[in-house]
Amino acid sequence: VTLATYGDMVFQSLIAADELAKQGIDAEVIDFYSLKPWDQATLGESLKKTGALVVAENHQKRNGFGYEAAVWALQNAPVPTELIGLEDTFAESGAYLKTLDKFGLSGAKIADKAARLVSKKR
Repeated sequence: VTLATYGDMVFQSLIAADELAKQGIDAEVIDFYSLKPWDQATLGESLKKTGALVVAENHQKRNGFGYEAAVWALQNAPVPTELIGLEDTFAESGAYLKTLDKFGLSGAKIADKAARLVSKKR
């Protein structure tokens, strides 16, 4: 599975990749440190290898990078896709890791969603 992300979610995605490895699932983490322009070639090469895409971002998932990457994948390399981000809600303040977990943005939650996506692929 390809874990496409940027910013502080890179660290959570790396945690997710470690969790997935324990389950026998290979995960490739791509840090899209530049969102404009973003590296479409790297995403395409990764999707050829993995056949599944998870985009994790720490803000509203609507109209974010996930939408951009998902539309690109649909047009160029259609694969099962999961977008992880805030649902149409405001976030809350609090302890960083607890807040990430509450909103489904922690490494463990990313790993769970990625594993479910991969199981659909098989």
